[in-house]
Amino acid sequence: MECLEAHTRLEQKKKAVLRRQQRELQKQKREAEAREKELQKLAARCREMEEEERLSVAMEASFRHEEEQQRMEIQRLEELKLYKLISKTRKKTMDLGISVSTPGVSGLQRLRLLETRIVEKELVVKKSNEAKLRLDVLSAKGNKFKQLMHSFSSSSLRQKVENAVYHQYWDRLVPLFDPPTSSSGNRSSDLLNHESENGLTPYEELNPDLYVGHEPKEVAQTNQENSLQYSAVKSANCVTEMRALVLGDNFVSLANVSPRSVDPEVENYQRKKRIAKEKAISQMQINVPVVAAKHAAQAGEETIFTQPAELELAALYTTQKKYDKARELLLQVEKLIVDSLGILHPTMLKVAIEKARVSQETGHFEQCSGMMEDALSLFESVLPLDHKDVLTATSMLLQSLDALEHYHKAVLTCQHVYSIRVRALLPSHKLLKEICEQLDEFISKRETVEMSKEDLITLEKIEQERKRMEQLASESEKHLASFRRLMMEDPEGLATFLAFAKQEFAEDLVTLWISIEECKEDGIDSKTLRSRAVDIYLTYIKSRRIKVITTAQRKKIKKAITTPGKKLSDSIYDDLQAQVFEVVYKGVYVRYLAQAAK
Repeated sequence: MECLEAHTRLEQKKKAVLRRQQRELQKQKREAEAREKELQKLAARCREMEEEERLSVAMEASFRHEEEQQRMEIQRLEELKLYKLISKTRKKTMDLGISVSTPGVSGLQRLRLLETRIVEKELVVKKSNEAKLRLDVLSAKGNKFKQLMHSFSSSSLRQKVENAVYHQYWDRLVPLFDPPTSSSGNRSSDLLNHESENGLTPYEELNPDLYVGHEPKEVAQTNQENSLQYSAVKSANCVTEMRALVLGDNFVSLANVSPRSVDPEVENYQRKKRIAKEKAISQMQINVPVVAAKHAAQAGEETIFTQPAELELAALYTTQKKYDKARELLLQVEKLIVDSLGILHPTMLKVAIEKARVSQETGHFEQCSGMMEDALSLFESVLPLDHKDVLTATSMLLQSLDALEHYHKAVLTCQHVYSIRVRALLPSHKLLKEICEQLDEFISKRETVEMSKEDLITLEKIEQERKRMEQLASESEKHLASFRRLMMEDPEGLATFLAFAKQEFAEDLVTLWISIEECKEDGIDSKTLRSRAVDIYLTYIKSRRIKVITTAQRKKIKKAITTPGKKLSDSIYDDLQAQVFEVVYKGVYVRYLAQAAK
């Protein structure tokens, strides 16, 4: 009969296990179906996002194409308008007989140059017409002017007089022959009294000293026709008669003999010597290379300074690792270019590149990146995007940021360069592809650095959690040791704890745990163990005094005890003891410690 009951229980257990396995399989199947549905939803959402991304890229490309077409149309209309104005201006220029050649100039500068030529030509024609009218009015006095002109001896002064009369510059006639009122009267005495080759001034040569033996004799002044004094008097009288003829009879003649020479050769000699002296003084006070560079820039020859030999020498110094000499030479070139050609001259970008290369060679990458950022901010709007120096500066800036591992800043720089290039270049341009590749590279490096930082943070958190758990474990072990000592070795403390557990309605749990612990004592025989186990079963389990024990646990313990011929193990109540300990320790003992601490 007992075998039949055991067989029946075994069959029931097998059926229960099968039902449990079936339930587990059904649960796993439902979970797999749910995961499959989630994956399908996620894949569908990814496809939708990819479709939206492709659509947005297509719309952006279409919008850029429309913007480019509008820009090209506006540029074409502006060019047509400019060409129309240039055509009208050229036609007007050709009608006036002016040269329409503008070598090296095109577009708006060509138009302005032609308009300037037209204005100058119109002014010349206007002045010529006015002069003709004035000469027509003076036609009655023309014969008298001719006689006076023929009587005038100096050909150089005659041209000046003719020009003054032609343009009615009457205030320029008298200074030609009246030195006190001319510009030569305002010159310094040192310049007027300079010495000639024989040691005398030109004016002392006009008054020679005659010596007979050792006695000076006076020299009688003559008024010969070939003398300088006679020529000056005759010229002054000629001018006086011309002024009287033009201005009328009320003019008072002031023709006197000049005490100084008015010989053109003397004047030219004095002027040349004075100019040479002033030039020598000025050259001592100015920077000759700066003036030379300015002169070359004004003459349209500033291309000479776009690749000066000093930059090649500085590059050679850098190659030879003579960095101090390279820096000194570059500072001199920079000062020369700033003073002569301005800070926005293209050569300044070359100088900045060489200085940054020196900093890069010496390991000062921060200084190199700062120089390149400043240079690009100045010249990005001045030079073309595909200019060699602009590309070199951009490359050096990205190299410095890469060396410094400032990947986020490098990404921002690449995005800025891309935003500038994409507005002016076609999508298939080589420079756009290059900057996109560099942008992807720096984004990848930035992500790698961020991931490594996150890994370090995660490892640090794991280490902190491990230390915390170790600390908690050590504290728990201390509390467990204290709990076991209280329950098994301290009768007075146990009595106090039982009184507290009785207030918490957990006295049976505490006594059950102590009884199970006594069953595990070393050295007890099997008979005593069975007796204690049966006593625990009858007192706490069968009587249902402990509510935390389940029916399955109760049946399992009953079967282990009532099975004849089966040796009991001291671990029969281990599962129940662990469950009871969880309730007693966390629910009762912790509150007991808190109350004792107060």
